[in-house]
Amino acid sequence: MPLDINTIRAYEGGAPEKVRESQRRRFADVALVDAVILLDDQWRNTREELNNASKTKNSLNKDIGAFMKKKETPPQEMLDAKKDVEHAIAQLVEKEKELAAKRDAALGKIGNLVPDSVPVSDDEANNLVVDKWGDFARDEWMLS
Repeated sequence: MPLDINTIRAYEGGAPEKVRESQRRRFADVALVDAVILLDDQWRNTREELNNASKTKNSLNKDIGAFMKKKETPPQEMLDAKKDVEHAIAQLVEKEKELAAKRDAALGKIGNLVPDSVPVSDDEANNLVVDKWGDFARDEWMLS
């Protein structure tokens, strides 16, 4: 299960430096954290643009509706503006989906946070043995 994006979002109380340190302790790519942050910022900016475009569209719909109630034809500029905003919204929706997919894919490559009690080593022979079961190693038991 990938990390929660809020673990990396500093403005949401996350700790990106803690995630970077965890990546270092795993001997994994630390730049991946920065890539996720960059993609998330791009996604949030796109989301904000999409929200603003939706507000503009709603405002235009309201203005056009006022003309329609009076049984009048709305100005062509207003209809053209609505069409342009609808086109922009469609593009922003696609861009948002693409950025979210890229961000989530990169986030999925980041490992869980490594506790401070775990020894730092790139060799499994240095792992701490916490518990053993039985007299035989698992491989020996399975072979007999």
